[in-house]
Amino acid sequence: MITAKEKFVLFKQRQNFCSVPWNHLFIYTNGDVSPCVKSSIVIGNIVDTDIRDILKSSKLKELKQSFLQDNQHSNCNKCWRSEHDGFQFVRGMYNERFKSAIVDYADAEEFVLSGLDLHWSSVCNLKCITCWHQSSSSIAKEEGKPVQHVPKESADKLIEFIVERQHTLKEIYMSGGEPTAIDHNYRLLKQLEKRSDLLIRVNSNLTWDKNNKIVQEIAKFPNVLFTISADATGDRFEYMRRGAKWDKFLDNLEYLKTFKNFEIRLNSVFCVMSAMYLKETLDYFTHTHGITNITINDCGMEQKQLECRNLPPETKDTVRQKLELLLAERSHDLGLCGNVTNCLSHLALDATSNHWRAYLDAKDKLSGKNWYNVFEELS
Repeated sequence: MITAKEKFVLFKQRQNFCSVPWNHLFIYTNGDVSPCVKSSIVIGNIVDTDIRDILKSSKLKELKQSFLQDNQHSNCNKCWRSEHDGFQFVRGMYNERFKSAIVDYADAEEFVLSGLDLHWSSVCNLKCITCWHQSSSSIAKEEGKPVQHVPKESADKLIEFIVERQHTLKEIYMSGGEPTAIDHNYRLLKQLEKRSDLLIRVNSNLTWDKNNKIVQEIAKFPNVLFTISADATGDRFEYMRRGAKWDKFLDNLEYLKTFKNFEIRLNSVFCVMSAMYLKETLDYFTHTHGITNITINDCGMEQKQLECRNLPPETKDTVRQKLELLLAERSHDLGLCGNVTNCLSHLALDATSNHWRAYLDAKDKLSGKNWYNVFEELS
């Protein structure tokens, strides 16, 4: 068993050690299993392989051995690039969270379930502009593509595994898809003890009804971080979150604020449609709704054409000025400032495409909307 001194060396003196492979599982919409959301390797799939056998994967063991030797494994290139740019989200966050886990980090074959990242279904009621078919069943159906959803039988086997080990769990993160529309989440939450030392993290589009059974089950847990997704307000919000209604979003936000056990976080996507008024959006949620926990994500989901690097030069200049003002006003918030600095770095990159116009035109044909009327600064 690892000694206290050896553990201290791993966490405090090694440059590249990461605790994730000993503690954490990421489940994707098709059932693929990886150590975490940043991993490039797949160690198995719960649809055709029992999770207990997946944890014996030679890929997982080799990853652990690499960390014990203080090497930078190629599986973690996304994390290394992020840290090189001054950010330490996955490794830093989970090393802090899992350093107290009762696991022998010196043993490359050991695993103790401490954290879960559940993206085990793409079921979603929205067709967000920055999303794609693998993360939204509604988009998949619209495009005539298969819906990514772990079958109930496979999900139940994983749930059984989780429930058996629930007392070592420190965190469960639920996304998707829309987690409040994924019945797997309800069956899991129903079987878990409502412990104060278990953090339930949820990333939601906030378009559910108040009698939603998953929301009601989440509310029974003492420690909840409820992340709400919004990149704009009003008509801009409704355009980007295709299928959502701004008034319903606000109504559900006020409902969440009635739960004293909920911390609310705002998550916004930095893209061509949100960039110009990102500062105003964040200011609105802070000053009107008291939300100070804020994160900003880069545009992903294979929607490269929507990256802010592709904005017209004069628009970039205005966005840059607003972001620099945001940095000055919120200099006390190191996390947000890191996100904003990242946005500025992306904004400074050369444009690679102007296809975002054609992309929005194509979406307008499906929705009956006109982006020229909503985003006048881009027309």
